[in-house]
Amino acid sequence: MRALRVAGALCVLALQAAGSAPSDAGSAGSVITLAVSKAEIRITAGFHGDLLKVTGAAPRDSDVVLRLSSPPGEETFDLKGKRGPLWLTVGKVRFESAPRIYKLRSTRPIEEILPPEEQLRETLGVEGLKASLRVQPGVDAGLFASELIRLKRDDGFYDTEGGGVTRGADGTYEAEFRWPARGPSGAYRMDAFAVRRGAITGSASRKILVQKVGAEAWISRLAASHGLVYGLLAVLVALLAGLAVSALFGWLGRAK
Repeated sequence: MRALRVAGALCVLALQAAGSAPSDAGSAGSVITLAVSKAEIRITAGFHGDLLKVTGAAPRDSDVVLRLSSPPGEETFDLKGKRGPLWLTVGKVRFESAPRIYKLRSTRPIEEILPPEEQLRETLGVEGLKASLRVQPGVDAGLFASELIRLKRDDGFYDTEGGGVTRGADGTYEAEFRWPARGPSGAYRMDAFAVRRGAITGSASRKILVQKVGAEAWISRLAASHGLVYGLLAVLVALLAGLAVSALFGWLGRAK
């Protein structure tokens, strides 16, 4: 029994040492560790998404909340309105501060883990995310924030429901995050929070780089720096594809 107590003490000391590492690994005094299966996601031709596996350890009497997100950026969406019997684009709505990706995992529903003020302060859960969104002046932020979250959720870019974190008897935890096939390239961050009695007692983070490689990277650079050339090539490819299909059907017709 004494040996077990000593081993447990050593484990706690090891977790505290991990928490005193630089900010990318964890905050000072952290009691949670974090490891991500991939530090880089490479987008190639035919990319169909990826799977990130997250593991770590936290005190057994704590809840664990995980968040995958990007720095806030600008997003613009079409505003639809009814004109007669038709729904048409009648304007644009610009979000001046919105993450491209926001995915949450937790041991329990976030509402049962953190009080509303902590959710808002740490941008955790749907209410915390809504409060962080900044919309162009003169627009009903509440209405359009909900619509943005719905659209992003449908595309697989947002997931605010939580759940999905499993705990082991030894204090370990694990979870999975599905990276969407159309997820944009850029720098992302995985955050882990240990929560006890409604308060965050420790945190850790890891950086994740998503980038295009090979032909995908070349096409992306071409579109960004030589828009006219990219447009002409796109038209040329479409014409060649049309001619190829036409020739194929012509050959099939003669073969009959």
